[in-house]
Amino acid sequence: SLVTASNDGVLRLWNTSQLVRGAALASPQFETPFLYTVAVAANRAAAAGDEGVVTVLQLPSLAVLQRIPMPGPVWSLALSSTFLVCGCEDQLGSFVFSYDPKYKAADFLIANHQAISGAAAQRAKHSVTILNGDAARPAAVRQAVGGGVSMGQGYDFQFPVDLGTGDGELQIQWNNGDDPTDVATRFCLTNRLPTGHVNEIVQFIQQASGQAPAQDSSGGTPIPTNIPAPSVQADMIAQITALGVDEARARDALDRAGWASVEAAVHLLF
Repeated sequence: SLVTASNDGVLRLWNTSQLVRGAALASPQFETPFLYTVAVAANRAAAAGDEGVVTVLQLPSLAVLQRIPMPGPVWSLALSSTFLVCGCEDQLGSFVFSYDPKYKAADFLIANHQAISGAAAQRAKHSVTILNGDAARPAAVRQAVGGGVSMGQGYDFQFPVDLGTGDGELQIQWNNGDDPTDVATRFCLTNRLPTGHVNEIVQFIQQASGQAPAQDSSGGTPIPTNIPAPSVQADMIAQITALGVDEARARDALDRAGWASVEAAVHLLF
């Protein structure tokens, strides 16, 4: 499963083939309901963003377990069975919460946090709406708008992603017209994830961008879209063997890279 946060203030739970449900976390009165971060641990997820409220939810129901007001926007989260770490704006720093009473902070620290989080405390009272199935699909996707900016480059789509692998929150971005398999393969290689995640991520991209999975001519099982012709495969293998790699290793690296590019395969070899 994937859990994503988005610029419309909705946390979404996906399985490998479809959007399951969402939770509208942002209060309607807040002008920029962007969710910047999501973290997953066991059967819980935490999400937060511009309005400065951390919401902890049960998985897979997305029932709200707790809403924690913060003194400002929350840019990053880390979640474990014992701790919740919240990274706020630079001038605010980070805050650590624990589910274990033995780590309880001094009373004056708790009082100070409550005092500086007063504005968000009112927003934290907003009730969360659970959206099931297609009701959770973002309007921005239906209208092909949204996205974000990463490393100075604009994208039509950008989502924080937690695969539950212990690697924390990652960012996946793509543009309209990009091949989902290429995007998924590049995402795995960039983040040093097993390429076994490619099919799962492809299905997420197709769902998030409103694309239908590629079908064979009979309309049955989805078919891969990124395997090059034999002549192209031979040329790619030749480029790698020219670097002193034997043909078997070259082919194995290209298979693991999903035949996305020679550079991707070389990245796995060296």
